[in-house]
Amino acid sequence: MPYDKKDRFSRYFTLFLLFIEIDVFIWVLFELGYSFRPLIYQVGKIVIALFLLDVLIKFIVEPYPVTYIRKNWFQWTAFFILIYFYLKFRAVPVTDKYIFIYSRLYLGFIEVLLFTNFIMRSQDIRSIFSSFRVNPAQLIIVSFASIILVGSFLLYLPYSTAEGKGIRYIDALFTSTSAVCVTGLVVVDTGSTFSVIGQLFILFLIQAGGLGIMTIAAFIQVSLGSQMSLYGRFSTAALLDQSNLKNLYTIIKSIVAITFVMETIGVMMFYPYFHSLFHNDIGRAIYYSIFHSVSAFCNAGFSLFNSSFMNDVGNVWVNFVLMFLIITGGLGFTVLLNLSKRVVYGRKERITVQTRLVLISTLILIITGAVLFFLFEKNNILKNYTPIEKFLASIFQSVTARTAGFNTVDIGKLRPVTLFAMSIFMFIGASPGSTGGGIKTTTVFILFLSIVTILRDQRFNTIFKRRIPYQVVNRSFAILVSAIVLVISTITLLGLTQDSHFIGLFFESISAFGTVGLSTGVTPHLTDFGKIVVIITMFAGRIGPLTLVLAIRNVQSTRLITYPEERVMVG
Repeated sequence: MPYDKKDRFSRYFTLFLLFIEIDVFIWVLFELGYSFRPLIYQVGKIVIALFLLDVLIKFIVEPYPVTYIRKNWFQWTAFFILIYFYLKFRAVPVTDKYIFIYSRLYLGFIEVLLFTNFIMRSQDIRSIFSSFRVNPAQLIIVSFASIILVGSFLLYLPYSTAEGKGIRYIDALFTSTSAVCVTGLVVVDTGSTFSVIGQLFILFLIQAGGLGIMTIAAFIQVSLGSQMSLYGRFSTAALLDQSNLKNLYTIIKSIVAITFVMETIGVMMFYPYFHSLFHNDIGRAIYYSIFHSVSAFCNAGFSLFNSSFMNDVGNVWVNFVLMFLIITGGLGFTVLLNLSKRVVYGRKERITVQTRLVLISTLILIITGAVLFFLFEKNNILKNYTPIEKFLASIFQSVTARTAGFNTVDIGKLRPVTLFAMSIFMFIGASPGSTGGGIKTTTVFILFLSIVTILRDQRFNTIFKRRIPYQVVNRSFAILVSAIVLVISTITLLGLTQDSHFIGLFFESISAFGTVGLSTGVTPHLTDFGKIVVIITMFAGRIGPLTLVLAIRNVQSTRLITYPEERVMVG
């Protein structure tokens, strides 16, 4: 057949292999969690046959076989290692006492092989999806949905939960969504329900959700020396809200570097506290430091303590470390990159308008939230606290309401007016390009600036001697309206189906949309339908309601016809 037909056949066969590999990958995970069964032989035969067929077809259609072998050394090496494992495993009698070890090694290698092969061929998969006219918004949705589904199966495995504490699949799906969407709402206690393996799965999902699976895949590709397609670059740039493709590789590497540097700093800052808390248990102290550092920087709010950090309401160091990680994670990677360059290059690096807007709005929201929390709760939950505890509790709840999810006071005992005020801050959320949710701080700033511009009867929105484009203003209004519609829909559905007080459902809905994770205690008692509603809300809040609209509208069109104007009375 002609080369173009061979190439087309190879591409579609790659897509077919993708679905088969995902199916086998999930099956292998379940096989690792349950007792060994003879079906492992069939799995081994399927995987070997798939790899053999894949390698041979790619070798046949490739016009330069030597180059193909050199570029795909990983597949050939893995193929021969897999055959060795298979032959070695077949030589062991089923009754042999080492059958358990061999089977787990064999299955574990297949699992790693399938996952690595999927990452290695991600560029081919993207090119196939691009032929189906999948826009960047749809690809963002698919990437987050995929990692959520994989995570739900991982958390549903028997060894992911503590002994005697299996969970239902809907709870595993809820936890996976909450972790990937860096929300922190839970229907089961993380520390006592999940085993160490399950907690590590949650940690991986939090990190994947905070960075974005597309960013991680792009970073792996760049690190391995592969080149991203133009479509892949556009998709990743859309996820990172970047318009400049020239420095995309540098931005991706910088984002990953900043993330791990900040999380490492958090681990070192947390370690003395957990070391003293666990009576010099070094291993446990390191583990807790890593988990809470990643969870705090990614604004996830997952904690291994069933009461979060309520026992440390007066601990200055713990409050400082948590707020430091939450705020830096919520500023956005673009802002952090701009500030880091400013520190390195000095005045040669200009502080951008976005950085200024983010810093100003973040400072205003933190101070305002702390003052309001103190005024509303000084005669309630803060009544018996010491002055330092009142100060720390007020400022911490203001910071954590900005999509973090940790708490140092009992949220269920707050006054309704306090819950309403915190809901406003949760609705605003963090800054764009960060690990947080909400409509974003810059969106609110632009909306406020637009109102001031209208009241002053000015033509353009200007700030710091820069003019804000109309497209940004229109997008801000679209984000606000779509977010309000989503939240109202969630509150209505929960109000109709759940037996709980309204302010609790209202607070929980805003917390889910803003990917905050603060709860008055309603979430664990939701029905299955209520959990599904919250899952959809968390997902929409993480990717953004406007992204959902853009995903539905696949083809973008530009109007070339201008109609006459006519005034309409408003207000």
